[in-house]
Amino acid sequence: MNDEPVNYDKPVAYGADGQPLYAHPAADEETDVTSQPVVPPTIVHLTRPLEPLKQEISPELQEKHDKSVRRYPQLDLSEHEFVILSVRRNMIGMLAPVIMSVIFISLVVAGAILYPQVSSSMRLPTSIDYNIILLIGALLCVGIATGLYILYWVYVNNLFFLTNESIIEKTQLSLFSSNVKSVGLGDVVEVSYRQTGIIQEIFNYGVVQVGTKDDEVPYIFSYVHAPKEAASSLKDAVEAFKNGRPVGK
Repeated sequence: MNDEPVNYDKPVAYGADGQPLYAHPAADEETDVTSQPVVPPTIVHLTRPLEPLKQEISPELQEKHDKSVRRYPQLDLSEHEFVILSVRRNMIGMLAPVIMSVIFISLVVAGAILYPQVSSSMRLPTSIDYNIILLIGALLCVGIATGLYILYWVYVNNLFFLTNESIIEKTQLSLFSSNVKSVGLGDVVEVSYRQTGIIQEIFNYGVVQVGTKDDEVPYIFSYVHAPKEAASSLKDAVEAFKNGRPVGK
């Protein structure tokens, strides 16, 4: 029996490519692997150009971008971004304020005209000049009309835009307060619309909802005119963007 120690550093055979092959015993299961030396990871630093190359865009795309910037100066569009669709609210939402304003103005006018007869029949003091009553009535009518116009201006400036890169929501909170937020087309996970009741079907308006993967609260656009067509345009743009196809061509 040969008790000579086995030299594991000596090759036992050679491969087809001439490389030596060695035989080593199986590692002991109780060997502490933590005692093995740890090889630090190799860190590679990549250099970034001081002036990155500017991406060339077609004259057609540049023209669309410039036109969108001129038409929608309130939007902060990126260098290659242009507006495909601008969706405003259906005017049916202004019906109730208009009716109420007309009623109030009619009451004020009727009260001013009938004031002499009413004051006479009710024996009210006649020391007030009738011209003052007319002036007060006129000021009330102007105030109601001005309030209605401000409400209309705020209403029509609540809208959303579809661009070749994102969906932008512009919320007009008051005469001097607005909010603009956007979501990239790549972050959109769901687009749906809803029409409830015969009134919405007749006047063709409803709600469009956009769900994203980051926000728990979806984007909700109310009183959207032709919500089915708007939602279809959003879905087509999102699908084209995610599949690498041109958006808005």
